[in-house]
Amino acid sequence: MDEEAEEVSPFSALKKPVVVFVADPTASMADFEKIEEIVFKNEKIGLAMKAFAAVRVAPENADEDLILGGHGKTVPRVLVVDPIKERVQVIEEKKIKVSSVYKAMKGVAGKFYKEKLDKLVKGHLKILNERDKLHNEEKVLREKEERLADEKGTKAEKDLKKIKDELDEVRTAIKELDEKQTELWKLTPRKTAA
Repeated sequence: MDEEAEEVSPFSALKKPVVVFVADPTASMADFEKIEEIVFKNEKIGLAMKAFAAVRVAPENADEDLILGGHGKTVPRVLVVDPIKERVQVIEEKKIKVSSVYKAMKGVAGKFYKEKLDKLVKGHLKILNERDKLHNEEKVLREKEERLADEKGTKAEKDLKKIKDELDEVRTAIKELDEKQTELWKLTPRKTAA
């Protein structure tokens, strides 16, 4: 048997694209904290991460890794691994910004998944906004319900029933949004890794 045919690419073990944060958390680095706070806690990056595996690696472990070794020199750095093209995109220390990380993620996700990452993130943000409105509406209705609970009479009972019906509608709408969100992130890989 041909030995080259038996050799398996280390990329073949990856089930989805990977974002790797190469950093030494024991070192005192203002840049490290800034990157964690500004870049990785950004809403767009956080939502886009649903399409990726996320890993934090110490620099020495990254250098020894079959896939990550030899990619980039600065610490911290971000590596975006494309298991289809078997490439690693490097974003060095000073260039780690929300826009550069998101752009790299979008490019890799576009090759890996049939769905467009931008469309998914925007759709999810829209769902979050709708959910916030519904939760605020639910809170107002519950407060009204509490005030009416102590009142007596047919008008109070009628108003209370109306509020309970509205609460049911809001809760149903929230449940539908949850289902819509779950459906939104059912990603379809274009093909398996080489």
